Amino acid sequence: MARYDIAIVGGGIYGCSVAKHLSEKSDKSICVIEKEYHVGSHQSGRNSGVLTPGIVLDFEENPRMGHFAEKGLRDIQEYCRQNNIHYKDYGLLVVAKNDEEERRLEEIRDRKTQHGIEKQLLTGSELAEKEPHIDGQAALFAPESGAVDSTPIVHSLASEAMGNGVDFFLGYNVNEIDNESDLIKIETDKGVIESSYLVNTTGAHAAKLAREMGVIGNQYQALPLRGQYYELKPDKRDLIKTDVYPTPRPDRIEDVGIHFTRRPDNKVIIGPTGMIALGPEAYGKTEVNFEKIVETMSSSNFWKFMGSKEAMRSAWDNVNMVYSKSKFVSECQRLLPEVTEDDLVESYVGIINYLIDDNGKQIKDPVFEYGERSAHILMVLPGITSSISIGDYMADEILQRC
Repeated sequence: MARYDIAIVGGGIYGCSVAKHLSEKSDKSICVIEKEYHVGSHQSGRNSGVLTPGIVLDFEENPRMGHFAEKGLRDIQEYCRQNNIHYKDYGLLVVAKNDEEERRLEEIRDRKTQHGIEKQLLTGSELAEKEPHIDGQAALFAPESGAVDSTPIVHSLASEAMGNGVDFFLGYNVNEIDNESDLIKIETDKGVIESSYLVNTTGAHAAKLAREMGVIGNQYQALPLRGQYYELKPDKRDLIKTDVYPTPRPDRIEDVGIHFTRRPDNKVIIGPTGMIALGPEAYGKTEVNFEKIVETMSSSNFWKFMGSKEAMRSAWDNVNMVYSKSKFVSECQRLLPEVTEDDLVESYVGIINYLIDDNGKQIKDPVFEYGERSAHILMVLPGITSSISIGDYMADEILQRC
């Protein structure tokens, strides 16, 4: 029976980041338990890869998110430089289509930033110089933003952790956790692993695991959303030169909406849609996890969330975009009028995770909960961007507690 000081459940970018930082800061025995045979198989490897200071997000209402977004951008860019991980710093544009949206961009520009992230308000002609095919009357430009393939980052973090002595149990599915004994017993399909302290970095499963361990009650419910991405055909990639986002719309629940991302391999990814997923890893349109559906449908948090007009409208629009390519293209044409159905091909699918509180409100600030012998990362936003800084932060918090 394997025994450790700290066991991390979940081998995504956050599990690997916490493992890397813990192993640098202590001599404790550490392991990472991951049900897949590769790290970063789910959310950490299925995303747009945008590195953003989060300029479209409300830092005044969510100050912790603002701190980790802004500090995280610099931390992850420095990590990529130090480890020769390729990323592109094209910059990010948030485009206004009318006077009301331009006023919103002015408000975003004027928000205080703790770490001095540069934000430039561009006129329509200045926007046209950067993105000649984008239709807008103004734009907010964050020149420090860019894009990365997140998979090499996950692998690099895991490799560093392994080099520091962290054991990785890949292909070990956790069936049950017994935290009533002197040591936490983690029962997997390949045997029991014991640990003095547990770190929960299981993404869409994190709230359920924290609830099962008695750390939280019903104040949080995870809501996975299935995000379909498309990509421009190679001969149409010149339509987009940077990363392009719409201005946030107050009548919608999405954080960023359908956006355009030029990735380091020069592919231009467009999306995602946000249909409620029929399971935490239900990537196919017809995949169903009945246990997850029952869990979601029995939650009052979910029904309070869906009771708002904004949520219902957004859910309906996103379902239409998933099953109708023409609807998706129509949404894209708000910013890129030249794009046609023939210009797009389906790309990968990702599952993004909303955290809903017991009032039906979507939580956007990072949420960390602690039990007597456990730490739980329940929500992070923006995800990839904050991964290095939050891993470092959580390592310090964990070491103070165990």
